Amino acid sequence: MFLKLTAILFLLLHLTHSYGIMQWNNWMQEQANSYCQPDHECIRQEWCNYQNYDRICNSDGGFFVCCPKPALSNCQPDEECKSLSHCPALKVTLESEDLKRFRHEILRKKKCGDHLYCCPKSAVPKHNEVCTPLHKCRLHLKPTKDNVQKLIRRHCANDPHERFSGRRISIFCLVQHCLPEERCLSRDKCLPLKYIIKSTEGRHASNKVLGERICGINRFCCPYLRNDSLNKNLFAFPNCESDESCIPIGKCPNMLDIVNATNATYQVKQEIYKIRLCTLDYRRKKLEHRVYTCCPQPGNFLPKDSNQQCGQVSNPGSFRISHGSESDLNQFPWMAMLLYENWDRTLAPKCGGSLINNWYVLTAAHCITDVHDSTLKRVRLGEHDTRTTTDCQQIYHLQKKCAPPHLEIDVKEVILHQNFSVGRIYANDIALVRLEIPVRYTKEIRPICVPKDSFSLDNLFLEIAGWGVTENGTSHVLLHSSISEYRTYCIEHKSDVFLPNKQICAGGKRNICSGDSGGPLMVTKNLRWVEYVYVAGIISFGFNEGTCGQLDKPSIYTRTGAYFNWIRGNLKP
Repeated sequence: MFLKLTAILFLLLHLTHSYGIMQWNNWMQEQANSYCQPDHECIRQEWCNYQNYDRICNSDGGFFVCCPKPALSNCQPDEECKSLSHCPALKVTLESEDLKRFRHEILRKKKCGDHLYCCPKSAVPKHNEVCTPLHKCRLHLKPTKDNVQKLIRRHCANDPHERFSGRRISIFCLVQHCLPEERCLSRDKCLPLKYIIKSTEGRHASNKVLGERICGINRFCCPYLRNDSLNKNLFAFPNCESDESCIPIGKCPNMLDIVNATNATYQVKQEIYKIRLCTLDYRRKKLEHRVYTCCPQPGNFLPKDSNQQCGQVSNPGSFRISHGSESDLNQFPWMAMLLYENWDRTLAPKCGGSLINNWYVLTAAHCITDVHDSTLKRVRLGEHDTRTTTDCQQIYHLQKKCAPPHLEIDVKEVILHQNFSVGRIYANDIALVRLEIPVRYTKEIRPICVPKDSFSLDNLFLEIAGWGVTENGTSHVLLHSSISEYRTYCIEHKSDVFLPNKQICAGGKRNICSGDSGGPLMVTKNLRWVEYVYVAGIISFGFNEGTCGQLDKPSIYTRTGAYFNWIRGNLKP
């Protein structure tokens, strides 16, 4: 009997020892996956039951339990591993009726333990941010997984009684602070803002401009103008031309001086404030920083023939005074009509000229000195028929082609060649006329190319144009005619008045007459498969008045290429 009791006791001791070792191993494993924490700081778990009661690790000074360690370590520094019930940013957001479809995928990526998830710490408001219901933030975000996670990170409050995210959750968002003259738009939809950024100097300045105008995620306060005629707010800024830059008026040479001039005319202010206006920066108080203008190239810039900046016509190849034919509409967009003020204050055309850039017209010096009892007052551009305001031409049986009204600009300054001589020989018969305001290039108004040297005119097509006298009287429409070089004839018969190196002798179907002076002798050259028209010469004089308008009578033209350095040296910015 004793032996049986001893055997049973030994067996019980063995079983107890084995169970103790097993419990010890389990406890050690538990410790490896736990950390000792005060009970009130331990993550509450809804699934806790009697099986957790043996997790006491210390009872000194309070009730301590072994809390489970996070199984995963994928939380970011600004996140904490919590149960969903203790993370309203996740729970309330993902229980929104319209965002439920993202719940499973987001929680799967946020998992950091058994029923534990990476919960964003309390968001801190940035500058100009306030806790606002989502539907009032004007974020214009599409409901995607990435965007929902952005909302969770900016969560600041919630209303679980609401079903949909717009009113259910609140986030820190920027206070709408656009001015009354601005609209909150994305950057790519705000052309004025693009101009403002482009005109700033350096990346830091550009970022500062954007920072001042933030009104939402990727949204900025964009300037706009009110168009009362359409009774709604619209962008009313024109696009600047390829030869212009939209910059503050204070950075545009001469523009600010023109505006501030005490004698600035209505036309001048209209040109700069309305026609050339490309944006307004309402946040700047000073005029020179507030108003942005389509700034042209400076006056000392001559358009280049290498990139089609000059000498381009809308109808290339259409060159055709009875002895002269009426030109096509806008066939010579550089043609300028010089208007002179008579003693009775009326204006009359007496000479022609050629537009060579935004600021200058090239003409003959005698058009300034030899016009008696009148003063050069204005330049007219884009003219075709002097009898009409709007010029039209029939192109098909029932169709018309019309051009905008011509443009008249006051003359600011006239520059004569310093060695111009009046007499039997008009030597150095060349002058520059500076306009009061720069002209904008259009289809009807464009510059002609200025040759850099006196290239040979042999076998080249020459053309003249003007509103001068014809065999039937004064012409109201712009006429043109083809002519040829008569160099040999003038050397042999007119050597006393002809200067071959500085002048061109040419004639043809029509001789020049009063009213044509100062206009261009044009030549067309092909450069890299593109036709360019050059002002090879300036109409100077005929040999006697009796031959005016007659056939095959040569005339003298100032050779423009011989004066290229003089032209360039006298152009002012």
